[in-house]
Amino acid sequence: MRIIKEGDINKLLKVKQFRCLKCGCIFEANNKEYRWYDSGQCYDSGFECNCPTCGNWAYEYRSGEH
Repeated sequence: MRIIKEGDINKLLKVKQFRCLKCGCIFEANNKEYRWYDSGQCYDSGFECNCPTCGNWAYEYRSGEH
């Protein structure tokens, strides 16, 4: 194997914010608590995590977008 461009290990450790569309909870989770999802449809991929309040799937929250 040959590395073309070295990855950034800090990206793996990043804490992300999530927003639950069911109960409105906004929370932070680390990389061991969230996962990448890809539905295979255009513009439908990102990070998801179970909401600590209601258990529903919550999605990555970017302040200013919602």
